[in-house]
Amino acid sequence: MQGERSETSTGPLPVHGSCQAVDGISITSQSARVKDKKSVVLRNILQNDPKAADLKWSLFVAACQSYRYDSCLKPFPSEFSNNGIKDRECLLEVVDRTPPFTMLVQQLYDPDVYETMPQVIDLLYWLLVELKDIQMKSVPKSEFPTIMKYVHCEMAAPAPNLIFQLTGNPCGTSEMRWQEVSSGHKTLFAFHGSRLDNFHSILHYGLQQHLNKNSLFGHGIYLSSELSVSLPYSPMGYGWRRSSVGSEMSCVALCEVVDHPDVKFQDKGEKQHHTMDLRSDKTNDKNVTY
Repeated sequence: MQGERSETSTGPLPVHGSCQAVDGISITSQSARVKDKKSVVLRNILQNDPKAADLKWSLFVAACQSYRYDSCLKPFPSEFSNNGIKDRECLLEVVDRTPPFTMLVQQLYDPDVYETMPQVIDLLYWLLVELKDIQMKSVPKSEFPTIMKYVHCEMAAPAPNLIFQLTGNPCGTSEMRWQEVSSGHKTLFAFHGSRLDNFHSILHYGLQQHLNKNSLFGHGIYLSSELSVSLPYSPMGYGWRRSSVGSEMSCVALCEVVDHPDVKFQDKGEKQHHTMDLRSDKTNDKNVTY
């Protein structure tokens, strides 16, 4: 089991005779500053967009709890891995000790909070701060109609309760790859349904073949211009039991797709809605609807 982590300085400080005690204080002070910084940054994130932070954490928790955690819990926090062996039991214990975010925000004002829950703060900081490839932002309800107009749906489907916008890090490898692939091509939008426990990995690595069962249409990664077609592939799943957005939820991704020869279009059904068979990295996840 992973022990509680203590912060150290980034490099050794010189020790010269009687200055040893002073250097020791310097190390302790630097460690305290790092811990304080984590608490302040985390508190600001939870206050600025609590729903987005809650959903990102809930998707991570869904992957932690999944019997398929070995394939869908990626990225995995290195603090809970030793020589390639994942200590999921310890990870779940830390998840279980995490208080509701409304309560946590108040606790983070306490200057000694890190000493009382170091693993909880470290884990949340890793997920919400250190994983920089993707940023999540809640979308105001007034903007829902604009988002849903990205795709012209002809079939009736339930309206989403919440929508979150995903933004890639401009300097990240995924975003740079997207810019390279999409250059010189038109793009379009389509829906992708998947199990709740897949979305932690989808957020950080995109759509992946190994996370999908064989579709009714055959082997591949599928997207549809109809939300009603993608919804059955997104059954209700269990996330975080203390979530403010809901402990049970269903998520669908609204993806931007490059109009590329690798994207194969199929017309299915009387409404002639488009189903896209994607066999390469030609998507950019833009929104998650819930």
